Amino acid sequence: MISVSFRFCVNRSFLKKRSQHPIHISRGKLGHAYRTLQTSGFARAERPGQVLVIFPQGERGCGHIYSGANNRGPYLQLKVDGEFPRIPEYFKLGDDLLVVFTELLTSTGYEYYAILERDLPRSLQKTDNSQTG
Repeated sequence: MISVSFRFCVNRSFLKKRSQHPIHISRGKLGHAYRTLQTSGFARAERPGQVLVIFPQGERGCGHIYSGANNRGPYLQLKVDGEFPRIPEYFKLGDDLLVVFTELLTSTGYEYYAILERDLPRSLQKTDNSQTG
């Protein structure tokens, strides 16, 4: 079982109508966890509908992992499948999301989840140099 999380800022390609609303899984953001994700069963969840996507207000969808390569090397993306609209309409450009990928082993095999949760704006997040009082 694995669980990997990272922040994602909603961009134009995610919001684009009639698309698969890709979420780029960045090696830079995940560091060593990228290799863990890449070598797990999660990265092989390439068939449409193989990943259960849970949105911030509890809506559910399905998706799959796409693997490709460009001039920077190999990369992974979560792509949302299904009928249009594929994502809730409340997402706005620049929204911060926490994306959690979880792979669970059940009695019937592996199940894959992508949980998208609204993240606190960075200005409201507690930091090491913030003062309380």
